[in-house]
Amino acid sequence: MLLPTDLAEVAEILRQIGEAGPSDDGLLVIDEALHSKFEGTQAGALKALGQWYNQPATDRIASFLESALLKKHAWALRGAAINQLAACLAFVDPDWALDRYFAQQNHLVQYQLLPLVSALPPQAIRARILKELMANDAKTRLAALLIVRHGHFHDKKAIACTLLTDEDSAVRRLARHVGAA
Repeated sequence: MLLPTDLAEVAEILRQIGEAGPSDDGLLVIDEALHSKFEGTQAGALKALGQWYNQPATDRIASFLESALLKKHAWALRGAAINQLAACLAFVDPDWALDRYFAQQNHLVQYQLLPLVSALPPQAIRARILKELMANDAKTRLAALLIVRHGHFHDKKAIACTLLTDEDSAVRRLARHVGAA
């Protein structure tokens, strides 16, 4: 199927596909929209997939995010994919999300992933976060502490207290902030 040239019409088609639920025909349209040159069309396709709320749709969103993470100027598309993944947490592999988060060299892209990893269930990520809080490099400790700060950990203060004497001033500062909250 070739998408119409009228972007409002494309948006309406994608909205209807999202509401209708999973179908092979809908998936063909979504796949075409994901490869559109228009970011709004791509974002609409991501939203439709998110509305399907199933593992195959979530996997497609995750795959799209993987490619968007490799692009220098894909802020809006990464944000759209991250928002949809955060809404489909039941189907997101916590290790996959944490791997993407901690692998980011660009701290702004890493911060963009924070809403996704912070929304993950604490019991699913606790061991990994505690491990990363003990990492040799301050950047990793700081990134892990940000997840604690924004996540749903019931013992944020106790976790933060372990870093109050960290060698890095930024880590100490954030640990004091989390501990005081």
